[in-house]
Amino acid sequence: MTSALTTELQEGFERQKSLTDTWGLNASHTGQYTSPTGIWGTFNASHTIGFATSVTAASQETSRRAVKDSRTATSKVAARYRTQHKTDFKLVSETGTESSSKRTVRNPNRATPITLHYFKVLQRLELAHERYGARVCWAPTIKDPAFAFAQKIVDGRKRIRDNAVAALPPMPVKPERPPRGAPAAVETRVVYSPVVTLDKWGLTGDMSADYDVDVAFDAGWEWDGDIDTIRQNLTLITRRPPEAIAARVVGVPVVTEADGRPVLRVRVHVGARSWLAGPGADVQLAAGFRRTPTVVDQTADDAAYNALVAGYLTDLQEWQDRRDEALAAAETAGDEFEARLRAGFSPVNEMVSQIVEAHFPASVRDEAWEIDFWHRVFDWERASFVAYPGWWSGGDARAPERDPGDFVNASWAKLYLPVRAGMELTALRWIFGKVVATSLAPQVERELTAFVDELTTYRTGHLGSGDEMPELTTECQDVPERVYCLAKWTELMPTDGTHLEVVQGATTAADAVTAKEISDAEALRAALLDGEVQTNRLRTRAYDQMTEPADVGIHLGAPSGSGPAV
Repeated sequence: MTSALTTELQEGFERQKSLTDTWGLNASHTGQYTSPTGIWGTFNASHTIGFATSVTAASQETSRRAVKDSRTATSKVAARYRTQHKTDFKLVSETGTESSSKRTVRNPNRATPITLHYFKVLQRLELAHERYGARVCWAPTIKDPAFAFAQKIVDGRKRIRDNAVAALPPMPVKPERPPRGAPAAVETRVVYSPVVTLDKWGLTGDMSADYDVDVAFDAGWEWDGDIDTIRQNLTLITRRPPEAIAARVVGVPVVTEADGRPVLRVRVHVGARSWLAGPGADVQLAAGFRRTPTVVDQTADDAAYNALVAGYLTDLQEWQDRRDEALAAAETAGDEFEARLRAGFSPVNEMVSQIVEAHFPASVRDEAWEIDFWHRVFDWERASFVAYPGWWSGGDARAPERDPGDFVNASWAKLYLPVRAGMELTALRWIFGKVVATSLAPQVERELTAFVDELTTYRTGHLGSGDEMPELTTECQDVPERVYCLAKWTELMPTDGTHLEVVQGATTAADAVTAKEISDAEALRAALLDGEVQTNRLRTRAYDQMTEPADVGIHLGAPSGSGPAV
């Protein structure tokens, strides 16, 4: 029989406690003040100060909650381990030079059953919750704490995808089909209209009139439809200055007939300022024409265009294949990039980075001595956090497969940043006034000093010294660890031991055949006993009747393997 314990209590307790909150001492103050000018300038603020009732009250509150949570955690872990604890029964057969011993349980009476009772041997562990320090904690909050981390992943993926697309050659451009009936290469010409004399002058020599100017062209030609060519070739022939007269094309030119030949009729509007007896003006324009394509030209043009389209489709398919391969490779690289970020992801480090960015200006962390100073004030290595579920912010979860309280889905998070022992006053000045080398307002300083003194008194009474450090007065002094025990309790835990008890049954276990054999055996024993009694009687009577020696053979009973006695 072998018994296996799944894990240790300490490991399960730490995992269970990682799901609980962290409590510390909180402080705030009331008052308005302007801090004295220091190396970081002046800070104007209004705050509220007040700490539970006292440090002792805060200690009692945290003690009760810490002990309750610790005991609840150990009870859950112990109950789960007792449930998961298993005992295995195995039949082992070994061959070789080594021998194995077995514990065999046999029933000495086949007609009477036995009951085997197996018991798990448990151990009773005594647990104690001890406090070895008391720290002031700064507890700033952050909304959507995983936003910056998620944005890093999105930006990284986008950057990888954009780089992959930028490395591709330009996308092929689809060739434009020439207008119906106009081949890609066709003979063109520009035809000018006759000079038209403007004669619609007003009484004061002004004008605002439309003229139809015809551009005649030969049969077998057609207008190319380009109005811009007409506008560019519209010319006024006059001695009037440009600011005194102007002309523009009105509407769309129309192909019609005049004097038995095709013409392009263009309507021109002319406007002129008043000028009594001023000089006259003429207008002339030109339009572009192309030779009307024949059926042969159209067929050749269609074949050439179809060849261009076929080449374009081939190039486009090759470009799309390369793009799909590049995007697939970029997606794989993006997955690897995200996996590397998640592998090194630490919620505490992420929150610390955001707190530093929000509460520590660049001017107070741009030199090595400033970084060293902040590490002497705050205990960054022991920072912890508590995350609040994502249902408080609404919207879809960033990672639906995870718990709503997971850091990635959290709506808010609170960082607990402990202050190192002996640096409380400096830390509080920075938290509430953003000053270090100078003091705050007298009222605020009195409140902060009283708070620090009360904390020192509490440490001295419960932990032995005001700064949690022992006084070393002699050489090689024995320094016992001074802790303050909050509570004790016990838990039952499984062990590898198993106890076996054998109880004989009160009922028979014999079947009909066995019962008949037992009955026949009892009858046979009774007959044998009765025969022995009769034999003794005969021996006694024969002994009494014998008076002299005689040679007499007397057989009594039935010897084994012989027939009936004579």
